[in-house]
Amino acid sequence: MKLTDLLEGIIQKPDLLGKVPKVALQFMSWIENQGFEVRLVGGCVRDLLLGVNPKDWDMATNATPTQMLTWAKPLPYHLKVPGKDGKRFANIIETGLQHGTLTFVLPGKLHIEITTLRADVETDGRHAKVEFVQKFEQDAERRDLTYNALSMDRHGRIFDYFGGVEDLQQKRTRFVGSPEKRIQEDYLRILRFFRFQGRYGGEPDPQQMAAIKANIDGLKKISGERIWAELSKIYTGPNAQDMVHRMVSVGLFEVLDVRADPAIIDMSTTTMGYPKTFALTRDPVTLYMRTVTAPLHDGIMKVAEKSNARFHWSSPEFELARIMASGNNPQGEDLLWIKKAMVGAIPKFKMSKPQALELAAYMSNADLYAKIKTWNVPNFPVMGQDLVNAGVPPGPDMGKTLQALKLKWIDSDFLMSKEELLATVGASSSQAKHNASDRDS
Repeated sequence: MKLTDLLEGIIQKPDLLGKVPKVALQFMSWIENQGFEVRLVGGCVRDLLLGVNPKDWDMATNATPTQMLTWAKPLPYHLKVPGKDGKRFANIIETGLQHGTLTFVLPGKLHIEITTLRADVETDGRHAKVEFVQKFEQDAERRDLTYNALSMDRHGRIFDYFGGVEDLQQKRTRFVGSPEKRIQEDYLRILRFFRFQGRYGGEPDPQQMAAIKANIDGLKKISGERIWAELSKIYTGPNAQDMVHRMVSVGLFEVLDVRADPAIIDMSTTTMGYPKTFALTRDPVTLYMRTVTAPLHDGIMKVAEKSNARFHWSSPEFELARIMASGNNPQGEDLLWIKKAMVGAIPKFKMSKPQALELAAYMSNADLYAKIKTWNVPNFPVMGQDLVNAGVPPGPDMGKTLQALKLKWIDSDFLMSKEELLATVGASSSQAKHNASDRDS
């Protein structure tokens, strides 16, 4: 390796090129032949270094969006997408033209999102006003974390301006440059820090945590939808339980106007309910509700409604939170009561099997969870024709009889057979026949 490479933070990794789609490298080569610079950037470079197959292939270039739009016509035949008429054409999507981003659809349905190099001119904690620049280092400076600021050219040279490669090796998550400045540019980066910290593990860097705690109130500026999108990824990602503990320690949930269960702080007690909930489910709503409420405590419905107003949950998400609030009583841990709720036998309260499982997980009841999981809702064995055959005359009373039998069947824990149920109406059906005979005579 050249001394200049070491000084500029360049690491030779030509072996990684075999994992990059051939057409992507051909596209980069063609761009360079047009007189521009281009590199793979961000998550795909990070994932390549970790031996993970990237989901997205993002690039950055010193070409402006206007210049990129002119590439469509001269794009070579082998980089164009086959059309229905047999001809090939350049498919360019103006993903975010005003922000300098275009998407090129290459053969093999490969979507390449390519963005002009940018630098922040002005930030307000949520959005940034940018200007187009010519240097990759300037573009890297505006990124959130050191290992997300990596870039790689088509020759396999990794450009590491802020020590991101070493941070990956050490399982260390750090903001680019000053953590306070990076956070204040976009307070959502607080949650992104915890998401990536959870993904790669290790002990959080004290300096980063101190900066997060000092700036935690900035999350009040961020929309609820953006916050929930990140929280959901944290709850469903690796080391989620530890990350919740860390978020509680910096006062994150208080900023969201809810209060975390104090017992969460003591993660050493494996018999407590909270770890059991994590062992039973990965549903973000269940885990969030268990974070900010405790079973058999008051006010859970209020928390559910407040959180829905803040996060703008989907209807299924809010319904699940309401089920946890409605089922938050001693009966919620009774299997027969759960079964009744699943078949709609409890007034104004019904839930599906998946929702019942989440309720059991919220209650940290592993035994109940296992029983619900193995129980399938049976079909009510009695039909209207069965009552007719048993001598019950058609009419409004038949519906009442059918409902009464269904309640008996439910109360028997769904064990009574058709014969046993019909036997309970034998006397009344005989009386019904007698009454009918009297009317006919």
